[in-house]
Amino acid sequence: MSTPLKQHKDLEEQHLQENDTPKFYEFQEINHRSAKLKELMFFARIALFSVSTVVVSFFLLVLNLAPIWAFLFASLISLAITSAISSIIWSLRH
Repeated sequence: MSTPLKQHKDLEEQHLQENDTPKFYEFQEINHRSAKLKELMFFARIALFSVSTVVVSFFLLVLNLAPIWAFLFASLISLAITSAISSIIWSLRH
C-alpha cells in the first residue's frame, strides 16, 4: 500500500523540478574585447613580474646580498610592482 503513495510523491517532485528550470535562456553575447583585454593583462602581468624579478635580483646581487635573500626580496618587490601597476591600469580603464 505504501508503494503507490511513494510513486505519487516521486511524480509530484519530478513535476515540480521540471517547472523550476526554464525552458530556454536568453542569448547573452560574449564581450570579446573585454575577454581579450583580460587575457592580455594576464600575460602582461606574468611578463612584467618575470622581467622585474630578474632586474631587481640582479641589482640586489650586485649589492653583495646573499643569493637566497636577493631572490626572495626580488620576488616580493616584483610582486608589489606588478600589483601596483596592474591596479593603476585597471583604475584607469574603469
